Amino acid sequence: MLNIIRDNDMYRMAWGKSILCSFLVVTILNSCTSNIYIRKDKLSANEHHYPHSVYLENTDSTYLSRLVIDSGVFSFSDDQHSEYYLKLLPDDDFYHCGGLGAAKLGSAIFFGLLPVIYDDEYKFFYEITYEGKATRFSYEVPLYSRYSIWEWLFKPFSSARDELIIENIKYLKPVLEVLKTER
Repeated sequence: MLNIIRDNDMYRMAWGKSILCSFLVVTILNSCTSNIYIRKDKLSANEHHYPHSVYLENTDSTYLSRLVIDSGVFSFSDDQHSEYYLKLLPDDDFYHCGGLGAAKLGSAIFFGLLPVIYDDEYKFFYEITYEGKATRFSYEVPLYSRYSIWEWLFKPFSSARDELIIENIKYLKPVLEVLKTER
């Protein structure tokens, strides 16, 4: 009788360990199986371009300046005495929504079979200075990530995060921030 109880306990422990191991494997796999998409419903149908040529004050924030230059929203001037100056604000103003762990956990609970969608956005700030007055604007690029095992099938067709941002900034209207500063 004692042997039967021990065998049952061993069977339960082995079953529990196998479930735990498979859950961990699926969680790790789901971390690698996500794609980033742009939310097309938030985009305008027309391209938006800044109407004036601007001088880029700070090129030291290379990641952000590459995004802005490659997007084609602004036409840049090499003249340091330009009427309009564009200043990209530092990367510490980078905004990222929370909750990513819940999306990965939700995907792991369904063993990656059902896709879990996580709303995300990339937000950056810049200032346009004209006649000594700096006005702060922001761009909010609406993105979402989808987590599931099936995303491996779509991986070759999805762009990288940077490419999505560059391609879609011109279809967004900049948001005027409330703060206005004097220079």
